Amino acid sequence: MVWGADTGVGKTLVSAGLAAAATRASAPLLYLKPVQTGYPEDSDARLVASVVGCSLSAAPHAAALTPLAQRSAGDSGAAPAAAGETAARTLFAWRLPASPHLAVAREGRPIADAEKLGPAASAAIWWPFTQHATLAPGGVTVVDARCGEHLAALRPDKGALGGGGSSTDAEPPALDALYDGCASWWTQGVNAELAPRLAAAVAAGAARYGHVMHPEVAIEPALTVARRLLDGPGAGWAARVFFSDDGSTAVEVALKMAFRKFLADHAEVAAALSCKDAPELQVVGLQDSYHGDTLGAMDCGAPSPFNGPRQTPWEGGPLAAAYEAEIAAAMDAHVAAGAAVGRPVRLAALVMEPLVQGAGGMVLIDPLWQRAAARVARARGLPVVLDEVFAGLWRLGSVSAASRLGIVPDIACFAKLLTGGTVPLAATLATADVFDAFAGAAKTDALLHGHSYSGHAIGLSAAAAALEIYADPAANPALQQWR
Repeated sequence: MVWGADTGVGKTLVSAGLAAAATRASAPLLYLKPVQTGYPEDSDARLVASVVGCSLSAAPHAAALTPLAQRSAGDSGAAPAAAGETAARTLFAWRLPASPHLAVAREGRPIADAEKLGPAASAAIWWPFTQHATLAPGGVTVVDARCGEHLAALRPDKGALGGGGSSTDAEPPALDALYDGCASWWTQGVNAELAPRLAAAVAAGAARYGHVMHPEVAIEPALTVARRLLDGPGAGWAARVFFSDDGSTAVEVALKMAFRKFLADHAEVAAALSCKDAPELQVVGLQDSYHGDTLGAMDCGAPSPFNGPRQTPWEGGPLAAAYEAEIAAAMDAHVAAGAAVGRPVRLAALVMEPLVQGAGGMVLIDPLWQRAAARVARARGLPVVLDEVFAGLWRLGSVSAASRLGIVPDIACFAKLLTGGTVPLAATLATADVFDAFAGAAKTDALLHGHSYSGHAIGLSAAAAALEIYADPAANPALQQWR
């Protein structure tokens, strides 16, 4: 780069000399002046070109096309341009806006690197929900890419998987289309045709914002997503949206909201801060429920393989059973049991997965039972929290499971489908009363919860695009039926 502090100090002269020297040495040369003032009367590029003393010529690849471009009209299918006119002809066009020359060059290429990826990953990664002691050699699925509902996965070795493979039926390593039956843990919300819209939204969010801290900062995608959630699954009851990173965290936020709402409704916020012997606040949970892997979320359900002694020996959970009278009796019995052992407790929230318990075994719950549980909770002043991380946002053919269940919650949690299957993001919706329960003169009265990437722009951009797709009748066939 040639740099000078002012005009007329010799930058162009030095550039012309270097260009002329490079030309004499037959060295590759590109002269570029990004900004030129006084053009065309004053052109530094013209001076450099005159000193170099060369004329414009076509590069080899362009020169090779010259005979093709000069073919007769009978060959090209278009009439030749008249003298003094410019003609543009499409000699060949790919359907996609890119040449597949790389794909052609790689066709049939050995995929030895992919074969090594599985064993290498097994030696370095601790996977969730995986018993590594029983993981068979070759039992790792190596994924090269994704398109719609299918994964481009390395064809498993039959011998390694116990399939009795031999040299006679061995197949060369190749990528097969593998159907993603669980939608990568129920996160995928769009098909291959719509996926580019999400990818473009993610790219736009990354390019425009990267990451911007969330507290007291407004960015366009955050407001867009908040409004679409309030007008969609939160229509008629929700007033605020709290963004977090995953479904489990959304439930943790919901618990804090519910406990504060319970204390505020009973005028006990100040007392809870000053009384060291205040009863422990607990929640009413369901058998076989699963709300996530953080400690508070695990304590919302009855003991299970996810939160039992082998996983969290310090955690337990209350149990609710049967219908309205039995639910009330179970609540009373739980409180009485705590008092009997000198451990006073108060039930302060009802937390449920509406209609379907996802990770707990895809268990369909009787809607009448859940409505009865909500009525009992309301009668006792317990906020109702619906964990819609799995069932919400059109999973069951409606914008929310609550709308099918006929329950208006105080708090609801959404995640998985929120970004259409791209990046993590969660949202906890709350009523105005829940929000007002955190109002106070001191910052310590506020909801002190968040993390470094709260409300991150990339996720919000993806969520805005996903919610737009879900609201499009052409893209979401369930929309018209639900309406």
